[in-house]
Amino acid sequence: MPTTLNGFDCIVTVVDKLSKMGHFIATTTTVDAPSLAKLMMSNIFRLHGFPKALISDRDARFTSEYWKQFIDALGIASHMSTAFHPETDGQTERMNRTIEEMLRSYVNDKHDNWDELLPYLELAYNNSRQASHKFTPYFLNHGTHPFVPGAALNPTSAAAVNPDTLAHTVATALTEAKQHLERARERQREYANKSRRHVEFKVGDRVYLSTENLKLPGPSRKLQERRIGPFTISKVLSPVTYKLTLPNEMQIHATFHVKLLHPFVESPEEFGERVTVELPPIGYARGDGIYLVDYVFGRKWDTIVGKSRPEWFYHVAWLGYSLEEATWEPRRQLLCHRLTHSFLP
Repeated sequence: MPTTLNGFDCIVTVVDKLSKMGHFIATTTTVDAPSLAKLMMSNIFRLHGFPKALISDRDARFTSEYWKQFIDALGIASHMSTAFHPETDGQTERMNRTIEEMLRSYVNDKHDNWDELLPYLELAYNNSRQASHKFTPYFLNHGTHPFVPGAALNPTSAAAVNPDTLAHTVATALTEAKQHLERARERQREYANKSRRHVEFKVGDRVYLSTENLKLPGPSRKLQERRIGPFTISKVLSPVTYKLTLPNEMQIHATFHVKLLHPFVESPEEFGERVTVELPPIGYARGDGIYLVDYVFGRKWDTIVGKSRPEWFYHVAWLGYSLEEATWEPRRQLLCHRLTHSFLP
């Protein structure tokens, strides 16, 4: 997010799984785990108590030892989204998109006041009927709708006076909300199952990992391998979630959804061993992998788009890759000065 006049550049979004009530907390990208714990206590837990479980992404703050000890002390179960399978925490992803759309309509020209708009947007969101359960989050939490300007003219917005009537109204609404949510989940399951592969693995099985979501630095994304491996399954976390044994240089979370895994099939004996090309190592997570240059066969004086100062570019053939994957690289990114020296005037 753009930095506001108050110094905020990030929003922590918290959503209740049943009522869909959301809280939008302005903070900074530099917030650490202890500070995040304080934000949760002052903005969430003090209002709603402690949840039985907390679903989060795999941000370093949520995987830190401090955070683990914090939620363990409160008796909260921690559930983390599967790598590259955002459906696990899909409601937060949808909430983030909703916040962005709302902010676009009201933020000033400099985009530096969005933090001051969050309280108003939060109230508007929580007082809006949700498509998934047909109620407003505010009503499911409080049994009535909040007073807002103009609501006094609408007698149906007043809270029920009779406690028994109010309790019955809330209980009925919660029951209906759960039924609507279950029907919505069933529709989502049916939609997902249309394209889902029914395959199960066990510990010790070898599988290929799809590179669909991996950050693979290199000459050509289109011509890179669609799958890498094989890797060994070290743990079965659920029928659709598996943990792999990965090499240390990959530096990514080893838990994957089954849709990203493909069975490894041993070559029949009559065909012998498969011939594979061992490519140079790649830093998958950080994008800082070093590729080996095979040879340099061209040079040009050019300017990068958006830059005003031209520089020398070299036509590089990469070791282990075909000539079609050769790329033009600026000299400052190359370490093979001995090869580029032959092109100097």
